[in-house]
Amino acid sequence: MESAKKLSILTLLLVFIISCQDSEKSNLSLLSDPIPANMIFENSAAISVSQGTGNFDGVNNRMVFNVGTLTAGSTATLSFQARVKSVLDAGTTTIVNTALVSAGNAPEENATAIIASSAAIDLTVNISGSSSA
Repeated sequence: MESAKKLSILTLLLVFIISCQDSEKSNLSLLSDPIPANMIFENSAAISVSQGTGNFDGVNNRMVFNVGTLTAGSTATLSFQARVKSVLDAGTTTIVNTALVSAGNAPEENATAIIASSAAIDLTVNISGSSSA
């Protein structure tokens, strides 16, 4: 009897893209984006910023961006990658991400994105054989 089994286990890689737009001139001192629960930061080389700097803060498990001064009407785009730590349960899993921005001349603001991810089992079993009498 011969049997072949295929089991695929993949974890989800997400790219988080954050856009900051200012209607007035602001000095954005900090944009903080905690890595969502059940996820890990993926790759420092994948951090992208259109203005300022971005770094992973491993102690607090978050991304920290220093955008600097945005002129009125301008936008800064920031991105990073994170991966789900383990295989998602079958069905729909909700991933919540909230970023917080602060400026020297404005109150703190936050924005939340909710991602619904569906997971399904990917399992194939092939069994073949011959019978002998």
